[in-house]
Order: sequence, then C-alpha cells, then structure tokens
Amino acid sequence: MGQKYAKLSLSAGMVVAVERVRERLQRAAEALEAAGIAYTVVGGAG
Repeated sequence: MGQKYAKLSLSAGMVVAVERVRERLQRAAEALEAAGIAYTVVGGAG
C-alpha cells in the first residue's frame, strides 16, 4: 500500500485495501457501461 498507509493497523489496512478494490471495480463497471459492454460481477461478501 505504500508509505501513506504504513502506520495503519492490520485491520485498518485491510479496510483501506477493500475500499480501494471496490473503487476500482466501480470505475471498471462505469467504463464497461459507457462502452455498452455487458458484464457480470461474480463473488463478493455477503
């Protein structure tokens, strides 16, 4: 995660990592939708 997150606890670091993945997935979904490409997201929590 780099120096920016070096002082976070393990659990806080995991929360940051999960949020970064969610943000990346959101950007990917938006790009696919804008291009008119059908997609499916598989997996996830819950």
